[in-house]
Amino acid sequence: RNDFFLPVDQNALQGVLPDISWHHLDPHQENWSPESHGLAFLLRAPKHSDGGSDFFVMLNGDRRQTLQFEPPAPSGKGTYWHRIIDTAADSPRDFMSIEETLQQPESARFDLPPFACIVLQSVS
Repeated sequence: RNDFFLPVDQNALQGVLPDISWHHLDPHQENWSPESHGLAFLLRAPKHSDGGSDFFVMLNGDRRQTLQFEPPAPSGKGTYWHRIIDTAADSPRDFMSIEETLQQPESARFDLPPFACIVLQSVS
């Protein structure tokens, strides 16, 4: 799409949320240090899209340590996260359609074992 990322002139977009935001273990906290092995990012649906979902992706690149992530609150009133991908789960619970998932608690934190990935999808 032609409006995927924010334009260079950030001053023109006061109050507009970016299409992608980077996170570490806690919401809105970045950690780009060489010692950091956890990475998360939020992909926002365009506000003008009908039925568009946000996605929050959590990645653990550590060889030994389980990392605990806290996702940001989903955007929009009455919107909740649903876990659609969990590479550490046994099949068939590792990749699920949105209809098979359960709403995640608002204060949920996610433990990711080494080299695991969890993807959340927002549903209203």
